[in-house]
Amino acid sequence: MEDRILWALTGTFLPGEKFGPELINQSGLFLLREKGRFPDYIRGLTGVATWAFGLGSLALYGRLFFSLNLAQRKAYVAVWASSPLPPMQDYIRLIQSLVILSSHET
Repeated sequence: MEDRILWALTGTFLPGEKFGPELINQSGLFLLREKGRFPDYIRGLTGVATWAFGLGSLALYGRLFFSLNLAQRKAYVAVWASSPLPPMQDYIRLIQSLVILSSHET
């Protein structure tokens, strides 16, 4: 499920109507590959954050993050990005940075 959440985040930060499915797929693969290269302690923390993020959408929308439409995903990301809790903001910044980097690497 963690990979599906990250894949959905990739599509949220690089919406298909602007970037196309090929770039989104390449960026998603880049994100998953980089996640696998994180040191164990960071991979563990980001894994917990990814699960919390993905399951947290159940509270707002009654569905898992990767099941939401693009507008709902963007709104949910905005909730985390503007959270008063720095770890939530940091998680979004980390994933968004990797997605943006991947779009320039591919």
